[in-house]
Amino acid sequence: PERSTAVHDALAAGRSVPVTPDSIADGLSGPFAGKTALAVLQAHGVESVLVTEDEIEEAFRFLYLRAKLACEPAGAVAVAAVLAGKAGAGPVGVVVSGGNVGAETASAILARR
Repeated sequence: PERSTAVHDALAAGRSVPVTPDSIADGLSGPFAGKTALAVLQAHGVESVLVTEDEIEEAFRFLYLRAKLACEPAGAVAVAAVLAGKAGAGPVGVVVSGGNVGAETASAILARR
């Protein structure tokens, strides 16, 4: 997420850097990327893309209303990248996970269509 850039910034810097996250995707809102996770991502040449809060909400609505999946906003981030055309060319696989979203948050996102 654009408002939670710990992994993105760490991949760009080649080391973990502190950030101040403020994203609806709070499951991805760590203040820094862990050393082990960063090492695995670097070893596999992983690239990071950033999605906006609006793109996350749109993906959340898509998953809930079209795919009938009730995930948390963090679980919708990869789908947000695909729907926004940021996932690159070729086949893409996405794992949707996490159901840790309160009814109030889910209702608010769904109401903003």
